Amino acid sequence: TKAIEDKRRILIMHKKGSLIECNPIAIVEYKGRKSLKVLYKNKERHISINNVVGLELLGKIFIAEEYSEQEVVYKLTGGLAQRYSLRENEKEIARNLPNYIIISNKGEGKLDLILRLLRYDKYCEILKPQEYRNEIKEILDNMLANYGE
Repeated sequence: TKAIEDKRRILIMHKKGSLIECNPIAIVEYKGRKSLKVLYKNKERHISINNVVGLELLGKIFIAEEYSEQEVVYKLTGGLAQRYSLRENEKEIARNLPNYIIISNKGEGKLDLILRLLRYDKYCEILKPQEYRNEIKEILDNMLANYGE
């Protein structure tokens, strides 16, 4: 937890013998196990605490802007709203089923969240922050440009 608070990189020795230098984000429950949520090679990973045989706190500081506590609010509609299961870092803030639910997400990696929300197609609308709305719009504009004449 000291590494998480101080935003210091760590070196993890995995029980299979590999060394992983990464940025610790949080200690979480993942797939029924206590895990270390880390940023490794620009991707979010979960490493089971049971698989860690050693851990070294490194002197390097990392900037965790991707994992700020910024709240992202989005609206899910249609059948997706009715069958959606909340993720660990989400809470439902409004409900009007069968029409929609509004979700607040805090702490999920920006890229991971945007890619996941894109998969929800027309059944998802990011309400805030504007920065996320603009990024989705830019991604969609770039995709459509590939098919323009």
